[in-house]
Amino acid sequence: MPKKRSSRHRKRNYSLLKSKKIPEDRMTQINNFIVPATPGTCYHAILCALAEYKDRFCRWEKLYELCERYMRQYGGAENWVNFAKKSNVKSTQERIRENTYMLTRAGKHCYGYRLHERGSCIYWFQDGVMLATGGKKVQRGPKYEVVFPDGKYLQKRHRGFSFTYREYVRFCELGLMDLSCNILDMDGVSALRASSEDTFEQNGDFDIVLDDDRRQVCVSLADSYDQDTADRLERMGLVVEAAVDTELTGHVPATNLEELEEDPDVDSVVVIDG
Repeated sequence: MPKKRSSRHRKRNYSLLKSKKIPEDRMTQINNFIVPATPGTCYHAILCALAEYKDRFCRWEKLYELCERYMRQYGGAENWVNFAKKSNVKSTQERIRENTYMLTRAGKHCYGYRLHERGSCIYWFQDGVMLATGGKKVQRGPKYEVVFPDGKYLQKRHRGFSFTYREYVRFCELGLMDLSCNILDMDGVSALRASSEDTFEQNGDFDIVLDDDRRQVCVSLADSYDQDTADRLERMGLVVEAAVDTELTGHVPATNLEELEEDPDVDSVVVIDG
């Protein structure tokens, strides 16, 4: 990693409470949910779509459909066309999924914070997502949690393990997983999956997903980077192959790309291969 530098770094404010850019009285309200995002953006469209399905599961296919509708409604037809027709980028659906994932991230320097500070969060599944509302942000030392009336918290994510919403409901019913997606009985989960192929044959995406996929990236660091930055990037799985000043090239697990892009000391991330 590059040598340590010391400089002051202004961290981006992800909170939209008391925002001058978009005051709450100008925020969109759908299904009694205040949408903390700028109208016309993809993030705004995602949250508008999920507000329709507030506290209910929304399949990816429906989210794609509603995102187009809300981007057209609040940004105009040209806004959607520019987003959908953009060249040299991932597909429209992939970008919607990636932006949705960004809204699941926790921490004061992540996009999910705008939801968490309002007592909401997004639960992510293989086949779709769910906007949970009605919770309360609770500070716990330097970190925070969002507590919901039914007893669940922010979703627990498991690297290398994913499941459908149907599985989530079943696992919870059998006591194999709690409502926050903490696995209580991994042996029971594995046994249920091994014996449930007939039960789940109409929904074929129930297998454990092992993500060994890595991406070659070029990372540009801000002047504020230091040894703490190096330690964080290493924990994300970034393997540096070359470093010139503030430019790094290397490989990172595909599942950690969003986290890498959101690091406060990272200016930009360019994916070189796919």
